[in-house]
Amino acid sequence: MKPGYIYLIHSVGTYRYKIGLTVAPRTPEERLKELNSRQSPYPLKLIHYVFVTDVYKVEKRFIKLVSHLMFIGSGLNLQRTHICNKLFS
Repeated sequence: MKPGYIYLIHSVGTYRYKIGLTVAPRTPEERLKELNSRQSPYPLKLIHYVFVTDVYKVEKRFIKLVSHLMFIGSGLNLQRTHICNKLFS
């Protein structure tokens, strides 16, 4: 079990989102900086995150909940309200 954060990042200007994890002590804000600096052609915005005690187990569960909405890679193509309601309520 590893503590850490599950995060939801939005690719601004698109309907694409990323569910990801970062293991403590690295924060979602630090991960966002890393992603913005080299991996995305669009600016990224941190939408929501939660701290969990077993980051790998929880991320796997979240991905399973929305796997039918995924495209190639680890992104999701959907409306923000849909994903926030499904994952964080």
